[in-house]
Amino acid sequence: MIYKPEFSVVIPLYNKENYILDTVYSALNQTDVAIEVIIINDGSTDNSVERVEQINDSRVTLYHEKNKGVSSARNLGIKKARAEYVAFLDADDIWRPDHLIKIRKLISKFPSKGLYSSSYSKFVNKSDIDKLISKAGCNDLDVSYTELDIVRFATLTINSKIPTWTSATVISKNLIPTCDLFELNYNHGEDIAVWLFLIHNYGGAIQSIETAYYRVGDPSSLTNKSIVESDATILFINDTLKNSTLRLDEIKAFKSIHDRFSLSHAITALMKENKIISRRFLNSTFVKSKKWYLVYLLLLVPNPILLKFFRMRSGKK
Repeated sequence: MIYKPEFSVVIPLYNKENYILDTVYSALNQTDVAIEVIIINDGSTDNSVERVEQINDSRVTLYHEKNKGVSSARNLGIKKARAEYVAFLDADDIWRPDHLIKIRKLISKFPSKGLYSSSYSKFVNKSDIDKLISKAGCNDLDVSYTELDIVRFATLTINSKIPTWTSATVISKNLIPTCDLFELNYNHGEDIAVWLFLIHNYGGAIQSIETAYYRVGDPSSLTNKSIVESDATILFINDTLKNSTLRLDEIKAFKSIHDRFSLSHAITALMKENKIISRRFLNSTFVKSKKWYLVYLLLLVPNPILLKFFRMRSGKK
């Protein structure tokens, strides 16, 4: 009998030898869900491939391509997927065992959506996850299942956090117009641009309990973020705003998301003493908020004083 997966799990892999086994096993250990795990080796130069080859499970398939970047790897994973639903999992992230069960319930409540997502949390060390799971809880009575349109996406992004994250997201392959969803020419924002496209065109749904965990470095480190020169999300929004059929609340929502990311990039560039890029992002915003004026004033501060200010804010000396 041919094995028919309910979910295809796509994992792009590039030099994650220390994490990939934990990631793959968190997918294989999903409770009562038929899955396949598709790993796209994106030209790894460490021992990542050797780690994957240690796994003795017929549900895992490893593909290789030259180092083309994470977007190309995800696109190839979508093409190889046999299931109707494609779940994304980055090669150093972790799922709770009930992640896909929660997504299945979300799909049953809101069928025919383009995107489904659980809530998520950051972690630094694997030992942090048990505490996060305990804090999040697992009682179904505590879970809320909610539809997600572009207006709600904007509200959550501005008031709380971005409601979707790559390793928490599942898409419906039957609805997407092409397997080449992820833009290859950008290395920032290409994932969120896809989520916005799917939510705007096909709708989405989210569930409230954290079942996905993404690994970060030291959150307080000044070097934790790099300067972004162009963002696929911002470019997608600019193109979408040219559509005259948008409702007024959708226009407002897209603009608020645009400004959220533009200000974030302006601040990061400022922290890196690159005032040219910071000013460019600042000038691209639609609304001059209090934060906008703060960044504007900081641009007038000499770089040595500015760097000292950011170090004090992050607790560095």
